Amino acid sequence: MGLEMDSSELANRQIRTIEQAVTIGTKLPISWFRGHSKSYGVLTPTVFRRPPAVRGGYREYWLAERFRLRAGAIQSNLPVWNDHLGWLLLMQHHGLPTRLLDWTENILTALYFAVEGSPSEIGEVWCVRPDALNNRSGYWLHSSDASIVKYLAAGAFITESKIRRLGRDLNIQEPITRNPVAFLPPLEFPRMSAQSSRFTIHPPPNGGNTIENLLEVPREIIRYLVPADSKAALSRDLMALGVTAETLFCSLDALATTIKIDVYDCDRGESYPEPPVFG
Repeated sequence: MGLEMDSSELANRQIRTIEQAVTIGTKLPISWFRGHSKSYGVLTPTVFRRPPAVRGGYREYWLAERFRLRAGAIQSNLPVWNDHLGWLLLMQHHGLPTRLLDWTENILTALYFAVEGSPSEIGEVWCVRPDALNNRSGYWLHSSDASIVKYLAAGAFITESKIRRLGRDLNIQEPITRNPVAFLPPLEFPRMSAQSSRFTIHPPPNGGNTIENLLEVPREIIRYLVPADSKAALSRDLMALGVTAETLFCSLDALATTIKIDVYDCDRGESYPEPPVFG
């Protein structure tokens, strides 16, 4: 599916104010949201954004395998060896490219990621119906222990012959393994809970099996652009509503970032506004 927009659609598919974002969130309560600080127009997991072959093998496999082999020297509280999804979530948490895409149930969280960074670039916010995506594979919505989620997670770690055997063991039919699926993750890290994290897990993209190709109508998938000249005001509004690095990332580094922004904004010497009155 192409998400190209003509000039009239473009004007109606922009987020310029916090009120517009809230309207989207309330009108699309079943959707998941994802924000990018730049407008890419595609939904591709980081591990698939480069050609797969590297040093006679596959980049995804070696990223995952080296992380599993070496993480124990740094941290003892790790997933068991064959908990493939647990390893993928841990890798994603620490910034390693994986076949996962992060989503959130909170439109304001997605908007934060669309406006923070790349101040001169147009951002974007995607809205996707997870049930519509999974219906393409004959499902509604998955938990993390669903057979198809286990199958797709294992694909990052094991060989093609073993993955076919796993598919037979899990009683999974071949066609449904070609599509990404949405699932509800265990909230194992504080920031996953703070960000209302949800995920899609993807096989290698080929033959039109990407989310933007599988979903067809605005009720299932829609992309809003965030103009560069609106980012600063949106960022200030998000901070006033408590959507900050501190609240979303739950770390001392994030706390320091939030405090710096807060204190420097106070230096502008703006007067206190009058409270709004309704009715």
